[in-house]
Amino acid sequence: MGCPYCHAWEMRDQSLAVLATGGGADAMFAAQLTQWSTKITLCTNGTSDIDDEDVLRKRGVSVRTERVCRLEGRDGAVEQVVFQDGPPLRCAGVFLHATTRQASALPEQLGCVMLDDDSVRVDDAGKTSVPGIYAVGDLARRESSPSGMTFVVSAAAMGFVAATTINQELFLESLD
Repeated sequence: MGCPYCHAWEMRDQSLAVLATGGGADAMFAAQLTQWSTKITLCTNGTSDIDDEDVLRKRGVSVRTERVCRLEGRDGAVEQVVFQDGPPLRCAGVFLHATTRQASALPEQLGCVMLDDDSVRVDDAGKTSVPGIYAVGDLARRESSPSGMTFVVSAAAMGFVAATTINQELFLESLD
């Protein structure tokens, strides 16, 4: 299981499964995987209520609604999804759209503007709406960035930009 931007290229053109997490973005996530393979199956784990069914149809994504029992494979590699009823689904990899939400009340208590996904709204340098308060990583997001960008590399990059901005501001203040 993994992130398509990190792992889908190695599994391109193979049969892939998406395990639904019920976060509301499962169908779109499965449709996006068709950029790497045309053999995508969304496994809803017992749910027949699917958002964006038209997108799935347009992208040729198959849907399995049976309850998932387990994943099977060897040597750390997935080989199939086993369902409570029905035949197993052979696949080379399994992906899921893990929904993350920052849970700290501190940004709101400080008066930071929050976005609809509960992340703190920041600018390109990590500045929040409150002077002197910065936020980075999966806690924060620019309004122009898609939600769910919870990658270590982007958090590190955001941290570097915020740190150099803070350092620059503190240095300039020391000149007064």
